[in-house]
Parts: sequence; C-alpha cells; structure tokens
Amino acid sequence: MRPLSLDHLTVIDASPRELIEAAAAGGFEHAGLRVVQPLAAAEVADVIGQPSVRRELKSAMAATGVSVQLIESVWLGPDADPPSLEPALVPGAELGPRFVLVAGNAPERPRLLGNRCALAPRAHNYGLEIAFEFMPFTQVRRYA
Repeated sequence: MRPLSLDHLTVIDASPRELIEAAAAGGFEHAGLRVVQPLAAAEVADVIGQPSVRRELKSAMAATGVSVQLIESVWLGPDADPPSLEPALVPGAELGPRFVLVAGNAPERPRLLGNRCALAPRAHNYGLEIAFEFMPFTQVRRYA
C-alpha cells in the first residue's frame, strides 16, 4: 500500500506539532508542512528562524513515526526572488523532507523558468527536490 501524507492545508489552523499528531492519529505516514506564505492572506507555520519549533517538530516526528515529506508552498510569481526564499529551505535540511512544493504564477514564461532554474540548485543544496504543482487558478494551470 502506498504511504499517505496529510497536507497542512487540510488542517491549516494546526500548529506544526498538532499537524504531526493529527497525521499520526489519522494513520498517515507523512505530513506536508506549510512554511512559506503562498498568498498574503494565507496562514503559515512559524518554522523559519525558529530552532525551538524545529526541535519540537523533530521530537513529535520521533514519537509518532510521522515524517515531514514536503515543505510548501513556494509561489513563483512575477515578483519572486529565489535567493530570498532560501531561509524557507533550511527546515528541509533539518526536518528531512524530500520535496519543496512550487507553484508557477508568473505570466511571463522566461521569468518563471528563470526563477525555477534559480531555485532548483538552492533546493538541491538542502537535499530537496522540486515538486511542481499545477492549479487552475494560477498561471501554470496544467502540465502542457
């Protein structure tokens, strides 16, 4: 059976620790942790620059067996600045997720591709792969 992951958006009001505990209670093996604010009004777990929160998360992960598989959500919009996103990748090195979730929301394809290409080696430096999400309400709606 394929492992299941509980996305933070499902329980967006949960703290990082509560997310891990909810995943364990629901029988999930993984969780996706929102550490980057995708939109101005969106909620985000305060993990960046918070070593005590990351230590608490690691403790919860060890106690429950749930791992953070994905950190999210980087929106590559027209004003995206990949170097400024690097602090969001630090939890990747520390918490062990495999992916950073990225959405394309820049109307100019060259800018979007340039930002994606600038982000990829930064993510790689923290042991992360880019998982690109296609959403009908963004500029990159589908694979094609």
